[in-house]
Amino acid sequence: MPDELLDPADLDLFQLALFAGMAANDAIRARLEHKGFLGLRDSHGFVIQHLLRAPQSIGELAAQLGVTQQAVSKSVAELARNGYVQDAPSSDGRVRKLRLSPRGKSMVQFTRSCRREVEAQLSTRVGKTAYDQAKSVILAALDQLDALGPIRHRKVRP
Repeated sequence: MPDELLDPADLDLFQLALFAGMAANDAIRARLEHKGFLGLRDSHGFVIQHLLRAPQSIGELAAQLGVTQQAVSKSVAELARNGYVQDAPSSDGRVRKLRLSPRGKSMVQFTRSCRREVEAQLSTRVGKTAYDQAKSVILAALDQLDALGPIRHRKVRP
């Protein structure tokens, strides 16, 4: 029996937004890999977002992300192995602080430029008015679900 096809138009807005975000992440990760930024996973983005603000310890990252120190240590080890994070100076020698490395900062800048490019392409494809309306609907949905605060404060959980 052949698989029954699903019409994406039958999905709700939230599923479509999720799948659009996942597809955008996949497309951007492919561009990152093509540029030589290898070994990145979506979950690394949550750690990187916190390191953009200031150097952090494993414990601080775990508390902010609401995960175990073990989980953060694994992600940090992967990021360090690929050259995206490095040790940062700390006033307390007992606490290891981490920060983005120059390679990590370069990767973030490239990711942002890729996102702007994908966004501009979509805006051109559907028109600025339609694009702005779609963005407004997504923002209203996030507001209705009380999700804007965590986004503003970089407290979205993995």
